[in-house]
Amino acid sequence: MYENNDGKQVGRIAIRAPSTGGFDTTVSNVLADEALETAMGDVGSHDSSEDGFSVTLKCHAANGELYNVTFKRDKV
Repeated sequence: MYENNDGKQVGRIAIRAPSTGGFDTTVSNVLADEALETAMGDVGSHDSSEDGFSVTLKCHAANGELYNVTFKRDKV
């Protein structure tokens, strides 16, 4: 999240990664990117309360039907 001097949000970046390690590395790289800070107009911060994690299982029923089941923090 990027905020100006008045505390107003001026930018936000969504990150998706295949693992928590990849997510953490990507967050660190984004926050360290000086060109991005310049473009956004300020230093970014990571608000972990907005993080969401999920896993999707691709399932095959006995009758040949294919379907996905997604598990998230708050729902299936």
